[in-house]
Amino acid sequence: MSKEERNNYIDFKEEITVENLRDALRRKNITLKAYAEFLGVTEKTLQNKINGKTDFSYMEFKRTCDLLLPEYNPAYLFAADDDSKSA
Repeated sequence: MSKEERNNYIDFKEEITVENLRDALRRKNITLKAYAEFLGVTEKTLQNKINGKTDFSYMEFKRTCDLLLPEYNPAYLFAADDDSKSA
């Protein structure tokens, strides 16, 4: 992996809760299956990402924020645990 690729990768493990992301998907009636297809991953892979077992890539983060849920603030969707309690 090049330095640029490493810089374009965000490690969400342990720092990030995706409850806000889940809520936003529910509000827009987007199933996890549809979200997985949108990201180009399997449902199992998406479940692992949501459960914190694997990380979201920078491109998955950008596609989610820019294309799927542009009306939401990215800091809200992928809030750090402390941040999500005050949102």
